[in-house]
Amino acid sequence: EGVLEIHNGFTLPLLHFENQQLDVFNIDENLDKFSHEFLTLQLSVRSLERSLVRLLQEAYSYAPTLHEKLSILDMFENVCNRPSIVNGLASVHNGIVRDAIAD
Repeated sequence: EGVLEIHNGFTLPLLHFENQQLDVFNIDENLDKFSHEFLTLQLSVRSLERSLVRLLQEAYSYAPTLHEKLSILDMFENVCNRPSIVNGLASVHNGIVRDAIAD
């Protein structure tokens, strides 16, 4: 799965969630539907975060220099702060620190 597929995998569920016709003034009537739709969005996001972690791990493995590894991290700075991505990339980050110390 590439970056474009991951992006589309996020955009489509988000648009679906945003397009729900929920009456916010009558939350009791719509609570179950909102909860279901929000949970569906959360599950999609978690799945995409796992895909992004795998993609970044693969990209790091192909980056031969410390500079290139840091460039990859920089390109994805906005999403790399999400807890699930930080946890998924812990070994990669440790490797980058080891490489930096070795240089």
